[in-house]
Amino acid sequence: LLLQPHTSAGRIPTPKGYRFYVTEFAVFGDPLSEADRERIGRVVQGVRQDAENAVREFAREIADFTHETVFVSVNGRAFYITGMSNLFRKPEFKEPETLATASKAFDELDTLVSAMRGRIARDVEVLIGDDNPFGDSLASVITRIDASIGETILGVLGPTRMDYDTNMALARAVQELFSHI
Repeated sequence: LLLQPHTSAGRIPTPKGYRFYVTEFAVFGDPLSEADRERIGRVVQGVRQDAENAVREFAREIADFTHETVFVSVNGRAFYITGMSNLFRKPEFKEPETLATASKAFDELDTLVSAMRGRIARDVEVLIGDDNPFGDSLASVITRIDASIGETILGVLGPTRMDYDTNMALARAVQELFSHI
C-alpha cells in the first residue's frame, strides 16, 4: 500500500493505498462550512438562469474552491474544463511523463466522459489509479446530476493525494443543491 519512489524519498501511498483510504476512512460528512454551501448554492442558482455562461462560472467556482481541475459535461454536448493551472502547479506534475499523461487526458476529455457516461452512477464515484480513465497519476471524484439544464456530469480531477473528504462532500452538496432547483 506504500511505495518509495526514490532511495532518498519518503514513502507515499500507492493507488491501492488511496483506494483503501477512500473505502475505509473517507466520509461523506459535510465538512463544508455554511458560507461555502451558500457560495456554491449561489452558483448553482445561476445555472438555472443562464445555463451556458453559468455552467462555465460554476466550473470555475468549483475549481477555485477545490484547487483542482474541474470538468462539467452537459448532455454530452457541452464540455467545460478549468483549473488546469491548479493541477500543473502541484509537485507531481513537474515530471514530464505525468504532465504528458494529464495533458493527453484533457485533449480527449469529451471522448473519455462520453465513454464513461453510462457507468457513472447518480452517486459520488471516486476513481483512482488504473480505475481512472484520465490516467493512473490522477484521481477523480465524479458525479452525475439531473439538472434543469439536462444530465450533467461534474468531475474533480487532481493528484492521488487530493482532499477526498472535501471533494466528495462538495459533490454531494452540489447534487443536493441541484435537486432543489
